[in-house]
Amino acid sequence: MSELLSAVALPGLRQDSLGRYLAALGLLRVTTRKWPKVRGAWRNGYFWLVGEPAEVEELIAHVWEVGQQDGWTPYERAWKEALEHEKKRTPGEPSHLSIHQSGAEEVLALLSAAHSVATEILPGAKQPSNWRFFNPLLGLGGSVGRRDFTKGWSQARDACQLVNQQKKLEQASKNGNAKESKIQKLERELEAARATLRGDLKAFLDGQACSRLDSWNAASWFSEANKIANCGQDWFGGGQVTPWAMLLACEGIPFFAGSPSRRLGSRARSVGAFPFVTRPAAPERENEAGRDRAEVWLPLWNRPMTAAEVRVLFLRGRAEVSGAGATTPAAFAAAVVRRGVDAGIDGFQRFVLGRTTTDQVFESRLEGFVPLPAQASGEAELARSGAIESILTLCDRLPRDRKQGQRWQFYGLRGPVEAALVDFAAAPEDPERATRLLDAVVAALDKVDQNRNHRKAGVRWRPLPIRWLPALFGDLLPPIEARLVMGLASTGSEDEAMVVHRYGVGFDRHRRAYLFPETAPHRCTWGNRALKTNLALILRRRLVDADPTALLPLWPAVRTSVGDLSEWLSGCVDDREVGRWFSRLVLFDWQDVPKDIRNLARDGSESVSSAMLAVHALLRPLCEPGRIWLDRDVEQLLPASTHARSVPAARQLVSLLAAGDVPVAVRVARSRYHLACQPLARINAPLSVSDPERLLASLLIPTAPGELVRLTRAWLRPRREIGVA
Repeated sequence: MSELLSAVALPGLRQDSLGRYLAALGLLRVTTRKWPKVRGAWRNGYFWLVGEPAEVEELIAHVWEVGQQDGWTPYERAWKEALEHEKKRTPGEPSHLSIHQSGAEEVLALLSAAHSVATEILPGAKQPSNWRFFNPLLGLGGSVGRRDFTKGWSQARDACQLVNQQKKLEQASKNGNAKESKIQKLERELEAARATLRGDLKAFLDGQACSRLDSWNAASWFSEANKIANCGQDWFGGGQVTPWAMLLACEGIPFFAGSPSRRLGSRARSVGAFPFVTRPAAPERENEAGRDRAEVWLPLWNRPMTAAEVRVLFLRGRAEVSGAGATTPAAFAAAVVRRGVDAGIDGFQRFVLGRTTTDQVFESRLEGFVPLPAQASGEAELARSGAIESILTLCDRLPRDRKQGQRWQFYGLRGPVEAALVDFAAAPEDPERATRLLDAVVAALDKVDQNRNHRKAGVRWRPLPIRWLPALFGDLLPPIEARLVMGLASTGSEDEAMVVHRYGVGFDRHRRAYLFPETAPHRCTWGNRALKTNLALILRRRLVDADPTALLPLWPAVRTSVGDLSEWLSGCVDDREVGRWFSRLVLFDWQDVPKDIRNLARDGSESVSSAMLAVHALLRPLCEPGRIWLDRDVEQLLPASTHARSVPAARQLVSLLAAGDVPVAVRVARSRYHLACQPLARINAPLSVSDPERLLASLLIPTAPGELVRLTRAWLRPRREIGVA
């Protein structure tokens, strides 16, 4: 039978505060001293102790005893002298910091390693710019500007022990001239202060208001430790943090012990050495450059874990993408989506350490919760992981914002992509977030395409898996704009794909990726023009570059319906939305498209007869690279042996339509049909269309030959069959 365990709820230790999260870890360490089997878990937004103790009063009594007997882990920065020696260290000289940590007690060694680690380099390697690396969570070895955590911890310890009140009582007792009434008054005040402090401990754990409050130099972790404007009679009021919060938070610091062997090398950044600490996200706006110092992704777990298990969780600090440690928010978000993190974690609470008044002072702000997706191994989930990895690779190759002197050189390429990637990681099943992520990628690629210096950076990425495409629509059918673009984007592959015309990239066959060359190729025809003009230029460019003796370079992997085509010809679709979907869908790999995705483009409405559609039905077969059967496997409309369809003929048609000469284009089409022994019916009425350029762009939209040939039959001259009157 399963054993029922007691649980103590601690609403005051919330997961939306960095300081209170540290206090929860510290409370677990302190409680383990008396109850070794106690477990901790995060549920309903706050911390729980499971197993032992049975009542919250027992917990309060234990913590109170630790405070009165000075049982806290000493936080005295004994490693400060060793850190100073690291500045003068030379190659080959042993690390004073490592020697200090190896000789200290286990808890003190962990506390020291949580603040800073030393690095070693191999003989002959490049000497690092700094032999020591600090944990961004703890500033420069335990101080953030004027905020000295050691001093704040010492003041909080003295406040919990009522050192000042006890000194007054001792002095009055030693003074022979002191009155008995004064000594009794001091004793009553001391007992009242003890009762207040004990009540504050219970109130802090219960999430209630406390009485004895100050800052304790903890404003970098607790937002309530900052000064409060217009409070009381003065302009500013002091911090609103109980000393118990500071003491418990310092007890949780050893869990963040770093190690130079985790991810730190001669070229790696310091954040790789500390668990769940990453570099700051790239700025989205120019005024945000240099604002953030780092990020901390705090793991949350629903399953009760002992202090030893939590220690192993932080010791590993595992968040990987393709075998590499995640040291950026985008990489961490990709690791969450791909489940490249330790088992047993429900998600991460993301905190940003942002600079405030000076470059040395930082404070934490909550950026949201990123849940861990459910375990899955289907094709859709694997495709999503592949798409995230491809976008992450692109993000890492984009030019980084750099600080030159006292100013930042802001490019604004990485920031929006990273923000969209983290937002997508919070809800990977949301199609709107997936679409926003692709829009951020499109905006970054456009900036690279329009800047020669960005092109020199060698930005490259792999096409997105086509299996991820249905995630952009969720449970709904694709809109008509997306259905039209699916046929357009699937035309061509590799170095002849539509992405080449859209972004001016080349295909690297060795890496199987698209690469921005230093100068845009001639095939890049996309510009700040109307959509129909851009599509018409793509069609002309493809025919100009094609071999005159080869097949027409318009072979698609997906075909749209004639009903959607008629909507395009009538101008009833949103051209801007079509352009946006075109910019998104050309990023996918259209080489091997599954049948269910091909069917997404065929769920259109029935066609509506119009003059534009009739002319399109006449001209499109001359641009169709595949076979068109009049009767199933019996007679072709334009057999290849007649050479009615050819690249030069298509060039002539496209040139005439670009000039707006529709009658001559129809006359040329008649001659090609006559060459294939398919004479057309005589039409005495003059031919004209209202928008020749839209008609020209429609020749790039692939439709099913079976649906198209039914409209083309109306142009053919009736023939008498044998035996039919």
